Amino acid sequence: MATQFRHPLRAVLPADIVLPTSGTLLLLTPGPWAEAAGLLLPGLRAVTPHNCAFDAELVARVAPTAIAAPVISAEGDILERATLLAAMGWGGLLCGFAAPPLAPGLVLRELRAACPSLRLCVALIEPQD
Repeated sequence: MATQFRHPLRAVLPADIVLPTSGTLLLLTPGPWAEAAGLLLPGLRAVTPHNCAFDAELVARVAPTAIAAPVISAEGDILERATLLAAMGWGGLLCGFAAPPLAPGLVLRELRAACPSLRLCVALIEPQD
């Protein structure tokens, strides 16, 4: 059974980040994370790739304004994705989604330390009781 989430989200945004209001949102994992990404970035057209790896070719083909992914998933963690995007020189917004007990501020600090050139945000979504 899938975990259900309640809203609103609690997002940690650095002061220099402005959320995009148009463009394409690449959703790396379907499920409640995708719904949360749609709430945080409502003006973007969502694209969810099926049966393909997250790599430079996918990013070039979709040309996303923003990418949303869970902080930790079976397909990889957000740091792996951030490292690839930074190496590519990608200029969009990478938004990670986490559920408690992860601390979004801590995750954001670690990502910014590892990939200072990326625009980043982390959102916490609370599971329903």
